[in-house]
Amino acid sequence: LAQTVIVTELADLPGSISETSGLENGPDDCFWTHNDSGNDEFRYCIDTLGVIQRTVAVSGDENNDWEELAKDHDGNLYIGNFGNNGLARTDLRVIKIPSIDTCNTATSVSDTINFSYPDQVNYPPVGAYGNFDMEAMFWHQDSLHLFSKDRSDPSTGYTKHYTLPTQSGTYVANLVDSFQTNHPSFFLAATAADINEDESEVVLLSANKIWLFSNFAGTNYFGGDVAVLDLSVFSQKEGICYRNGFLYITDEESFGLGGK
Repeated sequence: LAQTVIVTELADLPGSISETSGLENGPDDCFWTHNDSGNDEFRYCIDTLGVIQRTVAVSGDENNDWEELAKDHDGNLYIGNFGNNGLARTDLRVIKIPSIDTCNTATSVSDTINFSYPDQVNYPPVGAYGNFDMEAMFWHQDSLHLFSKDRSDPSTGYTKHYTLPTQSGTYVANLVDSFQTNHPSFFLAATAADINEDESEVVLLSANKIWLFSNFAGTNYFGGDVAVLDLSVFSQKEGICYRNGFLYITDEESFGLGGK
């Protein structure tokens, strides 16, 4: 089932977060976001007009490639330091920050969740590129759920669903399932994910569409119904977040597009 949705532009983002790469609910009707690789270790709290309301420095982790945000029911924020364009990283991790909404200027990492993939043998994979890049994650039922960005060449079109614990340690991620998105290249692969407030819908984002999963049991997201939402704007979309029945999206400024 495919349908076209209405995309309303709310604001331009300031230049300091032009490489926005994750989005999560914050305090006072604001959102948390951050930049990706090669940028500072700051969390930015922005309102729907794109105005930065708070900047929080994070100590205890280097932004090798922060790609995604998740938040649990206790207010802990998880940052996915797992961007892996070259498919050769052996330092993949998720960091945990406690009670992010109460942080004003600085905070420290409380847990570091180091991990590897159970189905990756070579770094990088021999021959064609593999499906071991990562930009999408959310928290659900006491676990982190990750969805791969396929960089196979030629593309396989699949995103793989992995799970991780939420406490410090070194783990082999649990490979749960996969879903055929039918995307023709990594430019259109999954770049963000979220689950709605009553945990009845899950979304995966790409540059030009959203895959919406519903009527699933437990965490078997790919076992329910799926709808494809065609977006009217193509851009480097990398952040998505549910709030009050709406989906909010940020896109990275690239080739004169995005930064909104």
